[in-house]
Amino acid sequence: MVLIIAGALLGAVLGLRFTLFALVPVMFGALVLVVANAIVSGVGFVQLTFTMIMIALAIQFGYVVGNVMRMIVAPVGGRNHRKASMPHSVEMPGSV
Repeated sequence: MVLIIAGALLGAVLGLRFTLFALVPVMFGALVLVVANAIVSGVGFVQLTFTMIMIALAIQFGYVVGNVMRMIVAPVGGRNHRKASMPHSVEMPGSV
């Protein structure tokens, strides 16, 4: 259960910051960790398969949630951000 929650949070962070191509190596790494955990714990094949599917789905679900959050938050906060922070040059009368 902890791995599934961590996978969803990791997917949300990926969805906020990275493109879809970042999802592939992260999912591969997560599945390798799940297999290593299963070998150490001595769980059966059925439980290992179920855990791998749940981790993959949790990461993908988190990625979709992160993308939706980015689409909602970015237009609100980033609309005039650059215009307000860019300095403008002003010429002083009589200066060379």
